[in-house]
Amino acid sequence: MPVAAIIGIGSDIGRELASRYAADGWTVWGTFRNRAGLDGVPSSIRLTPCDLTSPHSMAAAVDAFRHEGLAWDVLVIAAGTEEPVGPFWECDEDAWDQGIHVNALAPLRLVRHLYPMRNRSGAPGVAFFSGSGTNNAAPAYSAYCTSKILLIKMCELLDAESTD
Repeated sequence: MPVAAIIGIGSDIGRELASRYAADGWTVWGTFRNRAGLDGVPSSIRLTPCDLTSPHSMAAAVDAFRHEGLAWDVLVIAAGTEEPVGPFWECDEDAWDQGIHVNALAPLRLVRHLYPMRNRSGAPGVAFFSGSGTNNAAPAYSAYCTSKILLIKMCELLDAESTD
């Protein structure tokens, strides 16, 4: 049975993908930041908490996946934030840094640690979501746009560096 690992099942996108994969017979493992977003998540989905602002929480989530003994076929990063919202010059610097961290740096850390647990018999897929603002400037969303562009470039780089 194929395995989908979804970071951010509590988001609308993550919850919908988890439900679709589960309905198609996949084993689904995923993370959530808080239980508020878990309404409607099928009970067959294996869940573990993961706060992308906490290296300890992220490490615990990776350990939880390892403990499950699964090998993922698809790794989806559906977690993120649009915060802070406002002109770059007016955004709190720490909030701006946190936006970059949650949208790009923390997900890349998770990919780095989960990648060795991929299904090596097929061609694993990693998907990041990057919405508006990657082709054109989206005023007031500088941290979001910057982090999503970073992910696009990292996908290109990881594809070039990875044989599978």
